[in-house]
Amino acid sequence: MKRILALFVPCLLFIGAIAQTSEPVFVPASGAGETTYAPTNGFDYSHHTNYSMQLKSITVKWDLRLLLGEPVVDGVFKWTAGKNTPADYLDYRDYVLLECVPKKSAGYLVYIKIAPTVPKSGEGYGFNTPGSPSWKSVFCTRDGKDMTTKIPDFTAEKAREIWKSGFYVTGVVLARQGGKDGFLNSTDELKADDTKKLEELTRKNREKYEALQNPFTLSVKDNDTVYDNVIRPVNYLNPYFSSALVYLRIENDEFSSAAQSMNTDMFLSAGWNKLIYSIIGKGINVTDSLEIFYSKGGRFLLEDDFNDGILDEKWVVYNGNGKFYQLKEENGALFLHGDGKLNGPVLKVDPRRKLIIEVASLSRGQTCYDASNLIISVNNRWGFVCRENCKVLENAKVVCDLLNGTVECYVNGVMIENYDNRKIDFKAEEGIQVGLSCRYSERWEIDDIKVYQ
Repeated sequence: MKRILALFVPCLLFIGAIAQTSEPVFVPASGAGETTYAPTNGFDYSHHTNYSMQLKSITVKWDLRLLLGEPVVDGVFKWTAGKNTPADYLDYRDYVLLECVPKKSAGYLVYIKIAPTVPKSGEGYGFNTPGSPSWKSVFCTRDGKDMTTKIPDFTAEKAREIWKSGFYVTGVVLARQGGKDGFLNSTDELKADDTKKLEELTRKNREKYEALQNPFTLSVKDNDTVYDNVIRPVNYLNPYFSSALVYLRIENDEFSSAAQSMNTDMFLSAGWNKLIYSIIGKGINVTDSLEIFYSKGGRFLLEDDFNDGILDEKWVVYNGNGKFYQLKEENGALFLHGDGKLNGPVLKVDPRRKLIIEVASLSRGQTCYDASNLIISVNNRWGFVCRENCKVLENAKVVCDLLNGTVECYVNGVMIENYDNRKIDFKAEEGIQVGLSCRYSERWEIDDIKVYQ
């Protein structure tokens, strides 16, 4: 193992011990690892100008990642005291920095500060909650200060570039804020100014991380169907980001509109609408888009809730192979059992628009054994998966792009199949017939079906 002896910095506000590991860990925008420094004879670490203590080892477990484009830093450390060193020698003022070497050489090292609770020697790791420092302060110098104190032109953009390009974690620094002052004589003693600053910065980083976990919520999800032509897309913004700017834009076949307030009503056009949203402010920079289908009431091409106990005449039973097939409508649902198919009427559709098929599946004991055997079919020629778990209630949505010949299958809002690697000729100009079928004598209980464009 390559070893570097402990270095003592003659600075009243910082002391540290640095070591390089034999195998640096590469972090490609996100990653986790463990860095240990344990030289054969231990290493010295000092809190006092007149003496130093011996430590046998220090191990840092770290996790670095991105959340909504913002850096997240998490980590803890443990240590082992050497000869004549008290088990509580390290205290709340001690913390660690990860030594990092940018993959794209910057001509200097950068450091990442980690400040968890400090355990006693041999008692395992301390405790920490993740924090999200600003891009400007995610990296610091070896003495724990802002990068601009050593690199005047260092910017938040430079920090993003280093993180995006990746960097190697090559070592660890054990450091203390407040200088070499020996042991505290009283728990009521005022903390050093630098220690206060570190605690305040850590608190703010953790507040930001908690806010990033739930920064905002939307009133709609991608591929949602709505039945009101007026929506307020953003229905919650975390108070931490209250000063952020909200940009909204609706685009559809008829018009486009924009707004700069989350309290603004936005109008939809019948059919597909694209919602583009941006939330930009201190600590958050999010831009994304989703599609919403606005369906005017009563304009479904096919709809049945199976509540009247009688199978409507629009449905046709198809059992071409002559195998067992059972069909009944009761208790507000349609029950299929066996190897057969239930077809709806031939629907006249617009070949330029996507066709949406929604099916709600129950789980009341009369359920399937293999969810992949339950199929939504189109024109008796293609079958698409519409169930993932037989033991829970599920809502499936099959989106057929009639123009481009592709299909996406969603269950409870999550895409489970994507048939975009083969072009399907739906022959939509001849009409579309939607069917529900079980394979291999499966069971399927259906609560509702809707077909629309």
